[in-house]
Amino acid sequence: MATLTAHAQYMNVQEILDEFEAVRPSAEDMTIYRHDWVATLKQAKNRAKKEGRPIFFIGNTNISGPTNFYSGHC
Repeated sequence: MATLTAHAQYMNVQEILDEFEAVRPSAEDMTIYRHDWVATLKQAKNRAKKEGRPIFFIGNTNISGPTNFYSGHC
């Protein structure tokens, strides 16, 4: 009886894993979320020119909210 229960539990887990793999995005689908960061605008300009790619700029003031606390997050 214990063997049947263990087998049934394994089958449920495997079915869930199979469903997950069926809908999981591929590495190619996720490439938009990979960013190659550089520290300065000068580095970004050089790299963009070399690779023929645009620059995606994020500005960070280190100020969060009306209290002007410096948080270090963007």
